[in-house]
Amino acid sequence: MMARCSNLDDPNYGGRGIAVCKRWQTFASFYRWAMCSGYQEHLTIDRVNNDQGYRPGNCRWATPHEQARNTRRTVFVQHEGQRISLTDAAAALGLSYGWLQKRMKNEGMSFEEAVANVRAYRKPPPHLNFLGTRRGAP
Repeated sequence: MMARCSNLDDPNYGGRGIAVCKRWQTFASFYRWAMCSGYQEHLTIDRVNNDQGYRPGNCRWATPHEQARNTRRTVFVQHEGQRISLTDAAAALGLSYGWLQKRMKNEGMSFEEAVANVRAYRKPPPHLNFLGTRRGAP
């Protein structure tokens, strides 16, 4: 964290102004925050807002899955009153991420427009065949 942020040649950290707060310049101070903020062995530090630096109000402990959903490339949408990644929204709706992304990016649709007629594009449940006849228990 310290090395990336102090390297002005790193375009993802120091080179774009991401810094470590003065309070965390010593390991002891950072360690105290970590132990009081939910640190666990399987978690890594994550910035809530990726355009801000490392400081107590902008950092949390996250799983690799949570971190993968919190990048500058992640597309967020409003779904059922929550801000979630397009990947998670697609999974919740049983849709392909690529299909939703194509409709939004290439066809200029909002998320709401892209999922408005979603039933026509969903894959049939596994207990139905392509003609809609039963082939097993639901």
